[in-house]
Amino acid sequence: MSDNLKYASIIALAGILFFLLGNSVLSSSLNNLTELGRELKTQPTSIQDWTLSNEAPFKYRVLHKYLVQSTYVLSGQSENPRVFFTIYKGWALVFYISVLLSFFYLLKTLKFNNSWSLAGTLFLLLCPPFIMAYSLPVHTREDMLGYTLLVCGLICIFKNKYILLMACTCAGVLCRETLLVLPLFYMYYAQKETIFKRFLPLALGILVFVLLRLFIGYERYNLSEGLYWNLDNPEQVIGFGFLTFGFFWLPFFLMYLRQKGSLEKFSPEVRAIVKSAPWMLGIVIITTFLGGIFNEIRLLFLSFPWVLISSLTYMHQKSHVLKIYGSNSNIICYFMPALVLFSILTYFLVTRADSIIPPSRYPIPFKQWIAFTMLHITLLILFTKFFFTRETSKQSIS
Repeated sequence: MSDNLKYASIIALAGILFFLLGNSVLSSSLNNLTELGRELKTQPTSIQDWTLSNEAPFKYRVLHKYLVQSTYVLSGQSENPRVFFTIYKGWALVFYISVLLSFFYLLKTLKFNNSWSLAGTLFLLLCPPFIMAYSLPVHTREDMLGYTLLVCGLICIFKNKYILLMACTCAGVLCRETLLVLPLFYMYYAQKETIFKRFLPLALGILVFVLLRLFIGYERYNLSEGLYWNLDNPEQVIGFGFLTFGFFWLPFFLMYLRQKGSLEKFSPEVRAIVKSAPWMLGIVIITTFLGGIFNEIRLLFLSFPWVLISSLTYMHQKSHVLKIYGSNSNIICYFMPALVLFSILTYFLVTRADSIIPPSRYPIPFKQWIAFTMLHITLLILFTKFFFTRETSKQSIS
């Protein structure tokens, strides 16, 4: 078995395990017909009607629905909601794994070795929007397919596959309009190309965006709903904003605060990702705040290639420090008290969550979110000393 196949198998197995655990142990829209029916705004007995897809803007996100319903039609079980549920969940698993595998291949394309590519992919898997992808208030539906197309589009950019990039752009807009960030990044990256070539993928994406609304029929919807919700719920904006990347926010920001001008040993593609990350993240944050509800962290998570690759780059630069940090026999004296303290605090908050958090119109599993928040805060505390230790020697990327 080749190394690439071995690592891909590890990633796929880890993804399957997390997917199955997340949708059996945690509250999830994929737990049963009733929960999925609530997510799709459909009665469980006729879940295949997918009522949500008749509303704007969901009616314009046709690719995911087409794949699921085409498979359902081919099954020959046109009036069997349980078969539809199985097919929907099966496609969810496929896209869940495809994001992980495509991200691993992207990291390999960026010249990270197998170990670091595996580490970066596991970082993705450990992010709250991935672990709790199908729990409220994330509302993951077509998003995993969208993430896959985004990552594949980035691979096409770095491998100079222009036609495939345009195909990913068109498919991305058919999946979710926010995938227009892909051709925007290409305009930044391809500065040596002609203006026409740089702009064409974005123009094509906008054309697909417009044609969808002309063909299906334009329907007005409340674009300001998300903005007003975000302004009225600053505590959830901050809390779920932190949870989008949790622990990985720290190495991301330190990449820019402490490591300026230290990217020479990395590939040009990595440098392009890292240097463009603040702009791409800014675009996603602004559009999410103005047009989306911030606690639906799948929206902000669209920036994960830039945030996680920048974080991975920072960690790679300090890999020698991590070895020293991990081999220090006194580290247990620091880790254990912190773990015990935060475990007690987590238990206290979880058991009193109902009295701390006001009632919500949706059955959001706040206890689970509190537990994941405390986990990431604990990781931040445990690794603060490591992240703030200055680099003293050079390391190679391979």
